[in-house]
Amino acid sequence: GEVVAVYDDLTERKMAELSLLDSEERFRQLADTIDEVFWIGSPDWSGVHYVSPAYERIWGRPCADLYRRPRAWLDSVVEEDQQEVLNAMAARKADDHATMHFPSYRIVRPDGEIRWIQARAFPVRDDQQRIYRMAGVATDITEAREAQDELDRQRLHNQQSDRLRSLGKLAAGIAHELNQPLSTVRGRAEHALAALDRGWEMSPDDLRGHLTTVIEQADRMASVVEHVRLFSRGADSNRQQLFDVNEAVKAAGELGEPQLKESGIPVLWELDDALPHITGNP
Repeated sequence: GEVVAVYDDLTERKMAELSLLDSEERFRQLADTIDEVFWIGSPDWSGVHYVSPAYERIWGRPCADLYRRPRAWLDSVVEEDQQEVLNAMAARKADDHATMHFPSYRIVRPDGEIRWIQARAFPVRDDQQRIYRMAGVATDITEAREAQDELDRQRLHNQQSDRLRSLGKLAAGIAHELNQPLSTVRGRAEHALAALDRGWEMSPDDLRGHLTTVIEQADRMASVVEHVRLFSRGADSNRQQLFDVNEAVKAAGELGEPQLKESGIPVLWELDDALPHITGNP
């Protein structure tokens, strides 16, 4: 009988298989040790092919849940943030080749702890450049978020402190501005009252002069109050109007001028009367 032998050199195929196994092992070593959650899934979010162990550390739930139910991770997202996350997922088109950035969202672990998550996903293409996988990374940014919140609280506290100090100086200036006309009004009123009580003769011109002074000083006090009202309203109002720049500068200067004078700082006004009116919030 005749013997037919077939020889197939498997060396190249075996080496390729060993290389692939080595690559997969390296990938797993890397993915299993990073702090971020790394995952690979289908483009339509219907399947999870791989998720790194960091998911269990951050979410506090088993990876097996995702293999059984790919959207199980959404169950941990707080209710207030869920719709934004879902909208971001729905907005991505199947042929979109751009990296997708999720809005930052919060999750609730089984122990009740809340963690902040920042995630992004990007498409994986085959040899024909067709998208056949989605890969993503989810990072626990809780510490960074809390640090930023603390900075924001400290900044707000400093702003409030600065505002209180400014208000204290402003109050001193207002008191100075109001005390002067109040003293004049009181003096004129006491003089007129004494004249009535003691039967002093007071001509109509004298009486008119007293009352005119009282009205002028009352107008001055009303102007100071109006300047304070405009000043306090400015930062909170979006109302736009046509106004004279010089008048706005004078109004601001009159509030701060008393404190400057008390500190020995002279105030010199150099205003251009030809400036046009502008639209804004004085």
